[in-house]
Amino acid sequence: MKSRNSSKQISLRDLKRVVNHAPLLKMCSTSFEAEEYWTAVTLATRHFESYLRRRIRGSFSGVELVDVAFGTKNPDKSTARIHPLVGGKLEIQDYQDPREKGGFCKILHGFFGFHRNAKAHEEGYITPLAALQIIGYIDYLLGVIDRAVENENAQIIRTESKKKRGRPD
Repeated sequence: MKSRNSSKQISLRDLKRVVNHAPLLKMCSTSFEAEEYWTAVTLATRHFESYLRRRIRGSFSGVELVDVAFGTKNPDKSTARIHPLVGGKLEIQDYQDPREKGGFCKILHGFFGFHRNAKAHEEGYITPLAALQIIGYIDYLLGVIDRAVENENAQIIRTESKKKRGRPD
């Protein structure tokens, strides 16, 4: 009997059924088909970050990118100052309650810390099923970002990092 995570049971066909975002599928399908699941997930996380960066037309990355995109504040990590009454460059249309927006941003903060950073800095093993689940979730997050509308009033200013100002990290 084959294991639930056997690469014979999870295939490129499964990935194609789960992923709706065509550029994401193009980015990671070759690695997924070659059973290079860690690489497939790494490419998917990079695509997510690049896609969000292009949506806001900025050069930010990671948590700071999320803060600028959605107007969240993460003072310990961010060098961007966001006008508090105006918000970020994107407005999430799926949620009406500000707590839902905050929750989505916390998910993205966690995504960058847990998936993007870990996958980009150290290679490891990931099962085909876990790769399919992570890439599928990235596809979902991209869908939320696709439905977000631009906030023309956003005022984002890049400031010096705390380290450059002589403050300890």
